[in-house]
Amino acid sequence: TGYGTHALAKTVLVAALSVGWLKSSFHDFNYSMARWPFPGRKYKGFSLQQQGVESKLDHCCLRPVFGRGVYLRHMGPFQGKKIWITGASSGIGKAAAQAFSAMGAQLLLSARRADVLQKVKEECAHPEHIEILPLDMEQHIQSDQWVTKALENLGSIDLLISNAGIGQSGTVLETTNEVERKIFEVNYHGHVALAKSLLPHLIEKNAGHIVAIGSIAGKFGQRKLAAYSASKAALIVYFESLKEELKKTGIKVQVISPGFINTEVTLNSLDAQGNPLQRNSKAQENGMPADLFAQKLIGALESDRFHRYIGRKELLAVPLHALSPRLFYKLLG
Repeated sequence: TGYGTHALAKTVLVAALSVGWLKSSFHDFNYSMARWPFPGRKYKGFSLQQQGVESKLDHCCLRPVFGRGVYLRHMGPFQGKKIWITGASSGIGKAAAQAFSAMGAQLLLSARRADVLQKVKEECAHPEHIEILPLDMEQHIQSDQWVTKALENLGSIDLLISNAGIGQSGTVLETTNEVERKIFEVNYHGHVALAKSLLPHLIEKNAGHIVAIGSIAGKFGQRKLAAYSASKAALIVYFESLKEELKKTGIKVQVISPGFINTEVTLNSLDAQGNPLQRNSKAQENGMPADLFAQKLIGALESDRFHRYIGRKELLAVPLHALSPRLFYKLLG
């Protein structure tokens, strides 16, 4: 019955929140451990560079074992891999670039501004192994040219992390059609065009890995996020379809959906008229640190699962919405 489902959903929510609370007690430990691959940072009052162990850590990462509680050091599987990251100028794209560089990968970083990409490059562990390719995902008609330039820079692509995106906040009635089109051009059509342009190269060598960055917002509707949530939902379903088409090839396709990550994505989101919001949300500011997200991303890429979520307690929204939408929206307010 409806009442039974409602009661069951409450029970599941309470149990999940309890587990989430217990797991969160390990957060400080995991956060400090997950920062190890970044040379020169201080841990427990000393610097890895000062201890003379930087070179030993340059090409390692920490693999999550048993969820969030335990980490084991191991040599990075991405050492020497040729990785293209879009949206690499800030946030999780920048953090991913730093993590992969520390593991010895060869990188191609893309975003709109070349000067910002250059700064990101210089902040990475091995800038000598990094190239930059400025591009604007809204101009995805140029995707074939981007891929040509990418192959000229790296010679081959082993992994594409299609991360570029833009946020949005505004009611359906207030948001202009132009803003909604822009959200879809960047968050959906740009990713699709880039993947389609890269596919012939991956099919030719029958190997490669495509990762699209989605969002938990793509799993349910929310007030003032209609266009954004819809663009992420479309992205998830499209790449799931692509995964099925490539099932019998050597090409792997995944979607990684973040929860609240401490980045400037909300700050740079567009309002109903297409202007930058220029303010961040408390949820974003209190979100998972971007470098911790990057480490969990590395673990997710080694998984065989198509869709992985990375975040904290906000991830409970996904199963709760599926189990009891009425309770979900009641709690959402």
